[in-house]
Amino acid sequence: FAAAGSAVRSAAFAAALSASVLGGIGGAGGGGGLLRPPPAHAADYGSITNEQKLVAEAWRLLDGSYLDRTFNGQDWFKVRQDAVKKKYKTVEEARSAVDTMASGLGDKYTRYLTPNKYRSIVDAATGSLAGVGVEISFDAKGEGGRILASDVEPGSPAQGGGIRKGDIFLEVDGTRMDGGDSTPDDVAAKLRGPVGSKVGVVMERDGKTLDYILTREPIKITSVRPYMSDASVAGGKVGVVRIKSFSGTTAETVAGALSDLKAKGAKSFVIDVRNNPGGLLPGGVDTASLFLDADVPVVYVVNKNRSVDVSRTLNAGQEAPSGGTPLVILANGNTASAAEVMTAALKENGRAIVVGDKGAERTFGKGVVQTIRGL
Repeated sequence: FAAAGSAVRSAAFAAALSASVLGGIGGAGGGGGLLRPPPAHAADYGSITNEQKLVAEAWRLLDGSYLDRTFNGQDWFKVRQDAVKKKYKTVEEARSAVDTMASGLGDKYTRYLTPNKYRSIVDAATGSLAGVGVEISFDAKGEGGRILASDVEPGSPAQGGGIRKGDIFLEVDGTRMDGGDSTPDDVAAKLRGPVGSKVGVVMERDGKTLDYILTREPIKITSVRPYMSDASVAGGKVGVVRIKSFSGTTAETVAGALSDLKAKGAKSFVIDVRNNPGGLLPGGVDTASLFLDADVPVVYVVNKNRSVDVSRTLNAGQEAPSGGTPLVILANGNTASAAEVMTAALKENGRAIVVGDKGAERTFGKGVVQTIRGL
């Protein structure tokens, strides 16, 4: 599951990051001034079932990292006692109990992830997967929870087969996806498979039904897309780097993109993080470091014990202020999490000017760090 375990502190983007502590950092949950017993490990319970061990382990992970020590006003140890002593007939019942436990905290950033959702997040974070190369999301403007191709990777089987951005998924690998109860993760799970295997996809475009047979290939997710703008500033060319999300490879990819744009004559840069939901925090920190001097603070993270961890740059980045290219960050109301950290760091350190999209008065304002733990 994903747990909100730390808070991010930053003064810039005041509207976006001012609510930096989720729920408050109070005293120990569920017991006033009483001493808390040490958290139990699932492995300590040899007489309980595997399903009960799963629930106990989920409780332990939440207890070990969750920021709000009041646990939403619950008797946190009773929550564990009730959940572990319950008899579960199937692993699905145990997973449902974990979901209930996480949702009981009343925190939208702490939740149980299904296996399909977990795999999707891991794929996105590592920057690679095996599939057909299509980005999937709900159709926000449509009705009935229709699922669409929100983007298509260049050179992918999906693009080669003819699938376009905006096409609606009707069926994947023989399973209907237009009934209103499917999710983007359900579609992604069906599209993934062994390299070289075939998958049938039925799409809708402009009211017409289109059938495709695609061959799955290893896909490198293109989260960074550089290009030269048609605009110019003071007669100089402008290079644009769009960052769709942050992974462990983002900073390295951005560094290469900046060098390529400079070679094409770019005299200034625009970093476009509109609609960037974040991703891996280190990816955002490392990308910000490309534009900063050595030993400069990038982000402060406060954990459940109120300890503050400061991430600072180690060395001057390739586009550090001394001789660095002029920089503008383009953001909007859907710029969130690691994207906000990068944006705030560059703004606060005087390295970039931040420009909002039309109608956007602030970025998303997440302000917490989520930790993903496997069960």
